Amino acid sequence: MDYRRNEILDRLIDALKDNASAAIPQHIIVSGDACSGKSWFLKVLSDRLASKNIESTILSGPYSSLSEASFLIEYAKINNKRVILFDDFDTYLSRLSVRQQYVLREFMFSPQCPAIVGTVTGVLKEMYDYQLPFYQAFRVFRLNVPDASYFNDMASTITGSDTFTYDEINSALGTNLHYWNRYLKLRKDANYSHENAVELIIEENQRYYNLLVNDLPYMQQVTIMGIAKNGNLAKATDIQSLSAASLPAISMSLNRLEKKNIIEKIGKGKRNIPYSISDKLFYRWLLKSDVLKIRDKQCDRLQPSQALI
Repeated sequence: MDYRRNEILDRLIDALKDNASAAIPQHIIVSGDACSGKSWFLKVLSDRLASKNIESTILSGPYSSLSEASFLIEYAKINNKRVILFDDFDTYLSRLSVRQQYVLREFMFSPQCPAIVGTVTGVLKEMYDYQLPFYQAFRVFRLNVPDASYFNDMASTITGSDTFTYDEINSALGTNLHYWNRYLKLRKDANYSHENAVELIIEENQRYYNLLVNDLPYMQQVTIMGIAKNGNLAKATDIQSLSAASLPAISMSLNRLEKKNIIEKIGKGKRNIPYSISDKLFYRWLLKSDVLKIRDKQCDRLQPSQALI
């Protein structure tokens, strides 16, 4: 938790308190880049709301194409929740049909709707893509990616020490706040070394990574392994040379993996842009795991140098 974000939390909670007397609820967007700590922020917010006797619940993906707008309405009515904390809200919007979008929009502007706090990666792209007036109902709070000053505050608060370096933890774990918090507590409370703490966090996340990979279509598995095998920085043409898959198929997979926030573009442009896996621990796990070795029959037709093995 970025302790300078307490001000954002306080302002956000004040806005939610005002909903009790509002005719139409004030909804909130927490916007930030990948790994800026949005999911962690929601969990901290949930704890703060509970301490103030404000009922809330967290909804998180993966979201299907089912009638989740209707589910959201019924859930709110049955459970009488004042606040719904909606992780990956932009992903949820992208899965709704036109009819579901209409139902959700009408519900959000009704007095029966609880306040929605939704996290969004980057800009509010989906809201503008669908040309829905969601943005009129939302107040936006922006979270920046945590930096060295952020980490130093966190390390000092958790461990009481300034001996931990941002470069060391960033190169191993990236800017994922869940990992930072776990890492610092392992170093302080269990006296783990840097290497042992990182390895334990990888092991703790192994089940999640397995589920994530198994949920990916075959071509997306090939694509993400191509990025990993190329040193976590690969263009579509790099992946093609490793897998012998077609460029159109790889480009489509890159686009879909980016929308899932599994990978991110490095640099600007429109053609043959390099991509990187967002979660550094996920990348390290891919390199040491055999879960993504190609098992498809197509592999038998590839030269050994082309197969991702």
